[in-house]
Amino acid sequence: MTKPMRSGYVCLATVALTTALLTGCAQRAPDTGAVAPGGGARIGEPPLLTAQVATPVQLRQGHPQRYVVQPGDTLWGIASRFLASPWRWQEIWQQNPEIGNPHLIYPGDTLELYYEGDAPRLRLTRTDAGTRTGTVATESGERPIVKLSPQIRVEPLEDPIPTVPRDRIRSFISKSRVVSSDVWEFQPYIIGAEVDRILFFTGDRIYVRGGDFLDRAVYQVFRPGEMYRDPRTGEPLGYQLEYLAEAALEDVNSDPAVLRLISTEQGVRTGDRLFAPFNEDVVFQFAPRPAPPDIEGQIIATLSGGFLVGRDQSVVINLGEIDGVEPGHVLVTTDEGEVVTDPVTGEPVLLPAERSGVVMLYDVFDRVSYGLVMEASRTIRVSDDVRSPL
Repeated sequence: MTKPMRSGYVCLATVALTTALLTGCAQRAPDTGAVAPGGGARIGEPPLLTAQVATPVQLRQGHPQRYVVQPGDTLWGIASRFLASPWRWQEIWQQNPEIGNPHLIYPGDTLELYYEGDAPRLRLTRTDAGTRTGTVATESGERPIVKLSPQIRVEPLEDPIPTVPRDRIRSFISKSRVVSSDVWEFQPYIIGAEVDRILFFTGDRIYVRGGDFLDRAVYQVFRPGEMYRDPRTGEPLGYQLEYLAEAALEDVNSDPAVLRLISTEQGVRTGDRLFAPFNEDVVFQFAPRPAPPDIEGQIIATLSGGFLVGRDQSVVINLGEIDGVEPGHVLVTTDEGEVVTDPVTGEPVLLPAERSGVVMLYDVFDRVSYGLVMEASRTIRVSDDVRSPL
């Protein structure tokens, strides 16, 4: 049995841009992998396969010819300045090999629009201000000259921009997850504490057994909450776990192992289980791109607990890794269609479903995913359908 992995780092494949578009993969990864400072968006992820591109990329009316990245920008926000469909960002992005770490965008970088034939492209130039190296954008818009003499490469000190605002999803990344009943049973569990109480709190020592060998300094404590089910089949999709506390490992050599609760949001009790925390910044390392064209699903819940949802709110979708979705995949939402009364016949008539918004997935589990509503042209509801924008 394997443990679940959190959303993920990006696998990059390097192929000459003059001969083919790149293809790539995104996986969920634990906190053992190296990440960029601040968990920035790896915008150099490979573009889409040409088979998925139905129409030429459309630039947004009034788009800039060049844009200087500002602190607080996001990759989605910048893509929205240039493109009518921001999720097609990778189709116009061109890496600059003369720049150190060209997969990341930093405040102060300049993005410049140009054309290869009729196809729009974006390239990045980076100012050289002591903390940076690279090329400098010219006022004429011409490709700058790159000096090839030996030099020391100095990486930017600022954090790279994230794909989406960190504060919109950070709590869901760090303190929320969905697991199957099998995975839940596999985790280490609390059998008691040094205090004679039903509930245990910060400062209490707890005793733990089961699961794999405990080798982390800190663990998170969870309790099973709502069981998500497929709205059409009723099939169980996984437990939404309820975050309770953090516990630090004190003695792993004893049986049971000894940990101490270092913070609690709710009282902990016997039977609650431990999970290794994940690096929350890993989730910001993806670029928006359309979900595969055959993907269809439904919004089954909101992470705020309501029935209605708007822009910058998180939803739960009944699509997961087994369905082929990944962090960064974009879906459009459609409502169920309103029932109206025919004014002539008096019969009820179901109006066609209308597009209501755009959702980008940011955390993908086995059977469900968390997504952030990026656009909402009308009210989005639990039970609305989702599908690929292609």
